[in-house]
Amino acid sequence: VVGSLVNNGHDLTFEVDQTSQWGVNISMGPLSYTYRAANLKVHFGSKDERGSEHTIADRAFVAECSEWNGTQSYFRE
Repeated sequence: VVGSLVNNGHDLTFEVDQTSQWGVNISMGPLSYTYRAANLKVHFGSKDERGSEHTIADRAFVAECSEWNGTQSYFRE
């Protein structure tokens, strides 16, 4: 996978280069479309116990990872 890794002090983001032939496609199973990975973020905080953006049962965590993707047609438009 080709892309860039950026640390902005709030999260670490890997942006997938959408012009590369080595993209990550997600398909099959219950999915009706083919999706293409766009980015992966790891959120963190200045204190170990408060890095996540979301909580579970009012509990925050050290970090939180999220990914974003779109359908193949989204990237062609």
